Amino acid sequence: MGRKAYAQVYSLIRHDRKPEALLGALKTFSKLGYSGIEGIGANTAGKTIPEFKKHLDDLGLDICSVMLGFGDSNTENEWNYAAAVGARYICAGFKLLGETRDEVLRSCEEFNQLSRKIKSTAGIMNLIHNHAEEFNWVDGIEGGTRIYDLLLENTDPDCVGLELDTGWAALAGAKCEDYITKYSGRFPIIHVKECNRVATTPEELEHFPKRVIEMGPPKIIDGGLKFTKEQEDILYHSRNFNVELGNGLINWPAVVKAADAQGIPVYFVNEREFYHCYGADGDAVMCAKKDREFISAL
Repeated sequence: MGRKAYAQVYSLIRHDRKPEALLGALKTFSKLGYSGIEGIGANTAGKTIPEFKKHLDDLGLDICSVMLGFGDSNTENEWNYAAAVGARYICAGFKLLGETRDEVLRSCEEFNQLSRKIKSTAGIMNLIHNHAEEFNWVDGIEGGTRIYDLLLENTDPDCVGLELDTGWAALAGAKCEDYITKYSGRFPIIHVKECNRVATTPEELEHFPKRVIEMGPPKIIDGGLKFTKEQEDILYHSRNFNVELGNGLINWPAVVKAADAQGIPVYFVNEREFYHCYGADGDAVMCAKKDREFISAL
């Protein structure tokens, strides 16, 4: 039967989060053979929560988690929404205050407090989703301690988990399987993303390149970020490390072995923002199909 593959709905509704776009994306993921999804925002496509949950059930889609942000208010309403639709995890509110040891530790404590409140309110675990900056060196001391290690060592495992984005981690020079093994039990979700190079400049590690931010903040439309064409072009070239799955640096058999050894459910969730792989030439659905086939075969 193969490994269950989940999809981050952002992969298909990046530019359009209207109800009809979400409903279309869910139908597509179901047809492509995905077992479930990770939601983005408290979006029910205009349905009531019971109706939305039934819609997911009818499509055979489980919802493992919900990511908040990009205009969502990140309140008890959103946390309770996630729990009500059946999610076991939520990604809400992590903010890295800086890269000194004291700043990282303060970031951990603030996140611990938020996560304890989410668990007591909605009964679900809060996850930290990484980009590349979390793998920078504490206090700028190269070869010392990575910020990500401090996050793992100073967040409360009772209410805080890590959603490891493999592509961003590999871009920063980290070996994903080493982290999963060293901190076994902390990674309920793996964000499946490939990477074909290790960054050589600080600019390559930026989630939103400074040049993009200097052009002005993106608009928030229907809960999603909307950039200008010029900004999109810069983002495309800055993130073209995200190549076809299995055609990069990541040792997928080692990642799978480390994840399976945790002894807890691990959801392999595909996330893709740009669609230049597999000869797709911008075809997001083709990329989703090929990515699902790769995950299922792991």
